[in-house]
Amino acid sequence: MFRLFYSEYWPYVVATFIFVTCVVFAATVFAVTSLLTAVSDQMVRYALAFVYVQVAIILLLSCSLVLGKQIMIRREQQRVRRIEAICQALTDYVAGGLDSSHLLDLSKKHPRDFLDLFENSLQWLKGPSRENLKKMFLQSAAYSVLLKQRSDKNPNRAIRAISLLRKLGSPEALAAAEKALLHSVPIVRLSARIAILNGADQAAQERTLRDLPQFPFWQRAILFQQVSLQLESLPQILAELIQSGHDEQILTALEFIISRKRLLLVPNTQHLVRTENAEIRIKYFKALPFLLADGSQAEALKAGLADPDWRVRAMAAKASGQTQTTKVLPELVELLQEAKTSVEASHAAQALATLGDQGRRHLHALSSAVPERVHRIICEAIERDILLGSELHP
Repeated sequence: MFRLFYSEYWPYVVATFIFVTCVVFAATVFAVTSLLTAVSDQMVRYALAFVYVQVAIILLLSCSLVLGKQIMIRREQQRVRRIEAICQALTDYVAGGLDSSHLLDLSKKHPRDFLDLFENSLQWLKGPSRENLKKMFLQSAAYSVLLKQRSDKNPNRAIRAISLLRKLGSPEALAAAEKALLHSVPIVRLSARIAILNGADQAAQERTLRDLPQFPFWQRAILFQQVSLQLESLPQILAELIQSGHDEQILTALEFIISRKRLLLVPNTQHLVRTENAEIRIKYFKALPFLLADGSQAEALKAGLADPDWRVRAMAAKASGQTQTTKVLPELVELLQEAKTSVEASHAAQALATLGDQGRRHLHALSSAVPERVHRIICEAIERDILLGSELHP
């Protein structure tokens, strides 16, 4: 049923069902009308036939609901007994009082119930008991059911299966999760990629990272947080994306660096200050404090502080303060004096305040030689620096 519900043909099935139902209802009314020969008025016969058919349908539905409820209650009682038996067997196995053969037999008889209980058990068990249970599960019939659910048309069931495969953590389970990349639903493919990035297959992780520019932004934002910074090839992959010459790949690499906020040894990035894409230049200076300091930061910051786009200048000023680059003091002073917007003036003033006594002297000197708007920004930066200093040195 779920396969049909999530298939592309479901709207046609619904339309056909409605049409057939209307035809059957009309045909039944006509058939009942032909039986009411005792009524001479034709309109009255149709009205009575319509009422009789409706009453019959309501009675049939009521009987079906009562019977169905009784069947569901009985099946639920049977399921409760099965779950109690499986729970007891799981408890005995974890406690060391039962071998795995009994559990494997139960998983073969009731694989779906066993799967539900196994998933709940993983949330509570730790240490060797958890690992032994996972090894036993890989040999059970429920594991085969889980592999089938991985490609289920129902996305909720497929996502659940992928999540459980990821928790198993074995190379076999993670390889099985990777096959869900062929699923037709995007959110299921995303779950498969998360499983890959949390696994140990570095080759699969590298493929996923290189494919990041092809994904929508919301998927990239989720996957960025799943990438292990311990991946040996991560700096190389980021460098390849940055050196690719394709704006989308460059932006993806910069977005990753900004989102993780960790120092990454990605060299030879200074050429990005000369790109024609302003968005790349903005993100480059946002990411600059987390990039490898290869001696070219000062030159890149100087170019950024002289950029024609005020957004780039503002981010370059902010990066100057974050990287504590004193070589750009003259450029920061000039930017503060000629700032076109409050944002770049604020970042320039805060950067000067963080660059030691020399930067503060420039701020005090400029406070009386700039317009009122910039004067207020400088005063705020000085006050903030004083407050931060008093907190660090009580």
